[in-house]
Amino acid sequence: MDRIGHKPDFDGLLGDKRLERRAELISSSLLQSRSSSIHSATKNEAEQRGFYRFLGNEAVNESVLIKEMIQRCVKNTMGKDVLVIQDTSSFGLSKNANNIKPGSGLGLVGNKTG
Repeated sequence: MDRIGHKPDFDGLLGDKRLERRAELISSSLLQSRSSSIHSATKNEAEQRGFYRFLGNEAVNESVLIKEMIQRCVKNTMGKDVLVIQDTSSFGLSKNANNIKPGSGLGLVGNKTG
């Protein structure tokens, strides 16, 4: 079995070496922690603040972050048989319904009430 590389590579994608290094750090931290929570993926509060500052930076475009992940997946899976495991977990946000903005991509699931 071939070992695949998970190291993120944002070189040239954000136009700023500091942002690219931060993107690589965030991506690696989330992968290594196996959590989608910045709180769980970071070592301390200072690192959390840095991650949130990065994500709030106007120079950072979500589509660029997605593009890098797609490129990495293509590179790691090209010409290989891939087993895809589905997780049907969902997030209960009904207590925050008043804070969800239309068009945010968040909405009702399954039971149409939560």
